[in-house]
Amino acid sequence: MNLQKKNSFEDFPPLSGNELKEKIKASGVKLIHIAEKLGLSQQGLNQRFKAQKVKKGFILELMEVMKVDLSFFFDDQNEIKHKQSGLLKRINIYLSWLKFQEVVETNLDLGQKIGFTKNYVDQVLNGQIDITELFVDALLSLDDGVRKDWLWNGNGKMFLETPVLTHEGEYTITQIPFIPVSARAGFVENTCQYSELTTFPVYMQKSEKIDDYLVVEIDGDSMEPTLLPKTKVLIKQIPPENWGFTVGVVVVCFSDMIVVKRITENKLQTTGFLTLRSDNVAGGMMELMDTDIISMFRVIRIVDAEVR
Repeated sequence: MNLQKKNSFEDFPPLSGNELKEKIKASGVKLIHIAEKLGLSQQGLNQRFKAQKVKKGFILELMEVMKVDLSFFFDDQNEIKHKQSGLLKRINIYLSWLKFQEVVETNLDLGQKIGFTKNYVDQVLNGQIDITELFVDALLSLDDGVRKDWLWNGNGKMFLETPVLTHEGEYTITQIPFIPVSARAGFVENTCQYSELTTFPVYMQKSEKIDDYLVVEIDGDSMEPTLLPKTKVLIKQIPPENWGFTVGVVVVCFSDMIVVKRITENKLQTTGFLTLRSDNVAGGMMELMDTDIISMFRVIRIVDAEVR
């Protein structure tokens, strides 16, 4: 089905009230909110959902209050999945910016600030459910300097103008040692030391000690959709005595390799093993012994990324 050609009701099969109800519920929007926007009672809305064939006028009303088009109700799965994948990547970039600005900290915090449950936010960010324009509009309410056409459609630049930091007086641009993909081998050969590296400018707190920080470039797609290829992230070295308490996304140097992975299971304190996985299911998992690890870094935030 080509949505560009099929853009009228005549192009789609009939839709029952129950099917319509399930699509709305899957979007994360509460039915009571839909009823309020339509000026109906919950009983009146449920009555409409009993129809064997939904009337065109009712769908038009729903499209207006939910800010969706026909593709929301009659979608081409391949086209929708492609759009959702790109949208999710841009949302992750946007959320990294919000966390850097200290606007949000966790998914629970995010959900509370935009009016969605933590479970719904988790499902969106894990790619388990489709992202609606209503959710995107809620996200954009947290920063009016980010362009909707970029976030929703992937068009143009992310910011309306050069962003101003919330705590600008506390920050400065600092040159941090940078490990591009081409320099990884040499970095490992030098026992994961950062001598003779180029630098990359990063907004840092003026009071922050920068000796333990690096910027590393992501290679390959193993951490998609969290981190895209060529994304640059700020990392901070973790002292060996703290390795056993570490969780989240890390950069690990071992043997002749440097990898960016997510810690699945940390048993360094008990059995001496660390289990790592890729966010991309095709990337697989790996297990390391504590004696294999040369150094470990915590991934702090994205400092540069291409728009896809």
